[in-house]
Amino acid sequence: MPTSATRTIPWVIEQQTAVKHQLLRSYIATWMNILWQQQERLRQSPHLIYVDGFSGPGEYWSTEKRDSKVDGSPILVGKVANELMRGQRKLDIIAFDTDKRTVDHLAPLLAGINTKQQVWEVGHEDFSAGAKGLINKLAGRLGPDYPAFFFIDPFGYSDFPMTLLAEILKARRTEVFITFMTYDIVRFMGKPDAEKKMIQLFGTADYKSFTQSNTPEERVNFVTTLYRRQLLSIAKAKNVIGFRINTPGQEGRARYFLFHASNHIKALKEMKNAMDRTSDQEFKFEAIGVGEGDQLDLFVATPEAQIKAALLGYVERAPKSRVEYSRIEDWGYERTSGVARHIKAALIDLEREDIIKIERKPKQKKNTVVEGAIITFVRNLL
Repeated sequence: MPTSATRTIPWVIEQQTAVKHQLLRSYIATWMNILWQQQERLRQSPHLIYVDGFSGPGEYWSTEKRDSKVDGSPILVGKVANELMRGQRKLDIIAFDTDKRTVDHLAPLLAGINTKQQVWEVGHEDFSAGAKGLINKLAGRLGPDYPAFFFIDPFGYSDFPMTLLAEILKARRTEVFITFMTYDIVRFMGKPDAEKKMIQLFGTADYKSFTQSNTPEERVNFVTTLYRRQLLSIAKAKNVIGFRINTPGQEGRARYFLFHASNHIKALKEMKNAMDRTSDQEFKFEAIGVGEGDQLDLFVATPEAQIKAALLGYVERAPKSRVEYSRIEDWGYERTSGVARHIKAALIDLEREDIIKIERKPKQKKNTVVEGAIITFVRNLL
């Protein structure tokens, strides 16, 4: 795949990139509003950080006709911020790119929409090097728990090592959103000259066990599952959700996966809700469920029947006989492919089948489940 250094600027946007940008736009508005409002309630300075690790030129041709353009990630984030910014709210935008032509193209575009005199900067620097200096700077200026969102959308699989992600996620209110280019990773991970970068990517040499996988699908499943585990164990993220971009013409195989890592379940839930809102198109997103042994379920979309079975298993295994709905919803968001509407539908089906009992608060409707309801396991399926 060509890099920004080998393309004309701007280049024609790939459809997968356009879909990622739609998801970013949908989520980033929610992220800004929630955190700004939280800071304002706590009477803190409403100040957020957006970091674009592989920024690109800030705009792309929308089609091969090259007669119209669409915004790149730093520009669309800046425009969303302009719409939501009021009072004392601040958003720093820090973008990095290794291609000076790209930086020179992006910088005036970003400055041109900076109508509220914010700190919006573009650095000609490797993301890894730039991020290390930025982390120290932010912690010194805003404290150890500065709220930041890192968008890491590389052309390949280098310059965002697992050790760097661990440093980024030390800040309790920081999130990372990563493009995981599975096709390239599976293609190159067995080559000796890629070993150093692969160990940096995964934070372990365990990726070499991919040789035990017999098919391309098994290898994809292996590396994506390993990457999620490393985000949890090495980068110390508390919540990790994966998405596949369901790409037409790939016979059910995705070239790209996305990972969102954070330290709070609410961030995971909001990202998954954003995914659900932007999945009504050809290049749609699919959240990845987590099966037995923490193995990701990649290649078969999980229907509601599977979500129901997973939730039933959770209720059966719950250490308490009575489980609050909010606990089940949190678990369902992280472990299944469903969002709230799927989780609630599954629970209502289980109630109709007399497998669980839903204790609702007064005036709660019987055809729904809301916070405060208690779920009790009544009988098993045998």
